[in-house]
Amino acid sequence: MFQTTIDPATLRWELRARHFRFLGEGEARILALLVEGYTNSEMAALLGVAPVTVRRRVTELSNKVLAVTPVPNDRDKLRAWVNVHLTCCAVGVHQMIELDQHLA
Repeated sequence: MFQTTIDPATLRWELRARHFRFLGEGEARILALLVEGYTNSEMAALLGVAPVTVRRRVTELSNKVLAVTPVPNDRDKLRAWVNVHLTCCAVGVHQMIELDQHLA
């Protein structure tokens, strides 16, 4: 059976409590594509970079946002954080998703 190191209630609380308001345009673009469900390879093709670069950027973002919490640093937790913070921290991400600007 799957075991986790953090219970769901604590995970939700930690994700909600971790505000991070300073995201650059490149970070917002990566997060928007991540929320939309793009793979690293698909993001790399859209952004004109190597998949390893996207993987590194996602890892850096995950560390940046979640490092001071007990939440594991991975893309699924980062995606969950973005969904919680679309209106307070990730406004640029929200706009990119809503206006479909991330593909431009």
